[in-house]
Amino acid sequence: MSIGGAQVWLAKRLPRFKQADVFMVIEGMIFRARAEIAGVELERNREVKGGYYRHSLRWVVMEAHAKEALSKVVPTS
Repeated sequence: MSIGGAQVWLAKRLPRFKQADVFMVIEGMIFRARAEIAGVELERNREVKGGYYRHSLRWVVMEAHAKEALSKVVPTS
């Protein structure tokens, strides 16, 4: 995860350029943002049955306090 986006692994492939709302709690702070699917790749892992799709997300809209929440886990420079 970074100020610019994130990577997530999902069992279902989402279409490129689709937008999705992302919500999570980071060290007690609420993070909300809208992301665009910038890319998708199939990831295979011998310990996991089937495949997972790695989705590269790019933040397109981020709530004001979301950057503050990210700064708890991502170095900003």
